[in-house]
Amino acid sequence: MCADLETVWPGAGSAEDLLRIKRGRYRRLAVERCELTPGVAEAIERLARRSPLAVATSSSLGDIEPILQRYELRGFFTAILTIESVERPKPDPSRCWVFEDSPRGMEAARRSGARAIAVTTTFGSDALAPHCASIADFLDADRIETLLF
Repeated sequence: MCADLETVWPGAGSAEDLLRIKRGRYRRLAVERCELTPGVAEAIERLARRSPLAVATSSSLGDIEPILQRYELRGFFTAILTIESVERPKPDPSRCWVFEDSPRGMEAARRSGARAIAVTTTFGSDALAPHCASIADFLDADRIETLLF
């Protein structure tokens, strides 16, 4: 698609230049405008005291790392798996608990055999079904801990 822009928009730069500019703007805006789901920072801190935590995302490390740093969450995760970490991304199977807010992510959770908890910040519970539980946010840490342990 970026290659098409070179022909349609002469003088705009190469496809690589346009993609680099787009990624830079996206990352800046993502960090500036990213808002955490209510209670997620507290839930992460609490759960990290009980079990090792990892981030698994189809985003790139360059996209996720600045957000983790902004909210001082990086230290709670023993591993960060990004699109660069895997040969076969979502919805390939893996073994873990999954908090997921997208239908593709829930599909990946189901394929892996993981116990999946739907986070209904983007899609409703029905759109994410089937799942073992759903939460609207991470404010009820006691309930989340009960679901996991």
